[in-house]
Amino acid sequence: MGVKTLLRVLSRLYIKGELRNGLFLLQLADFHASNILVVKHWNVTGLIDLEWICALPPEMLGVSCWLTGCAIDQLRGEKLDRFDGVRREFMRAFEDKEQAMKTKTRHNITLPTVTKYMWRSKGVWFWRCLSSLNANFYLPKTHLYPPKFLSIETETFLSRLWCGNSEHVIQKNMADNKHRAIKFERCFVNEGLWISVMGETPTYTGGPDHWYR
Repeated sequence: MGVKTLLRVLSRLYIKGELRNGLFLLQLADFHASNILVVKHWNVTGLIDLEWICALPPEMLGVSCWLTGCAIDQLRGEKLDRFDGVRREFMRAFEDKEQAMKTKTRHNITLPTVTKYMWRSKGVWFWRCLSSLNANFYLPKTHLYPPKFLSIETETFLSRLWCGNSEHVIQKNMADNKHRAIKFERCFVNEGLWISVMGETPTYTGGPDHWYR
C-alpha cells in the first residue's frame, strides 16, 4: 500500500495531460510470445487470446521485456542494457512501419514518439507497475526512486495513507490468505499428493493423514 500511495503521487509525472481524455488504443493486456503465430522468416500470421484486448492509454504501449527472455523484475544491470539494445532495434522498425503505412488518422500522435518519451522519462516503469502485481513492488525501488529511498519504516508509514484502518485490512487479508492456503492444501492431501503453498515444506509419508511439518 505504501508503494501504491507513492505511485499516486508520481502519476502527474507520467500521465500526459493532453492524452488524459483520449485517445485510447486497443492493446493486448496479456501479450506474450506464446500468443503470436508465425511462419518462416518470422512473419506473423495470427494472434490468440484476443479476449484480453482492452482500450488503454497510449503511454502504456511499450516494448515487451520477454524479447530478451527476461521477466520485468529482472531488467537490471547487464540485462537492462541488453534489453535496451533490442528495444532500440524494435523502435527503429516500429517507426519505419508507421511511416510506411501512411494512414490518415484523427489525431496528430505518433506512437513511437510517445513510446520513446515514456522510456526517456522512466514512465514505462510507472505504467508497468500499474499493469503487473509482480512488478509494482520491485520496479519503483530499482527504476523510479533514488537508492534506499523507500525503507521499511517509510513504506509502513505511507501505507496508512492508502485507506482508513490499513493495518487491520492487511492483517485480515493475510489471515484470509492463510485460511485459503490451508483449505487448498487439504484438497491435495485428500488425494494423496505432495504440495505446499504456505512457504513451508511438508513431508508426505504415505497416507492422506500422515503430514508432518
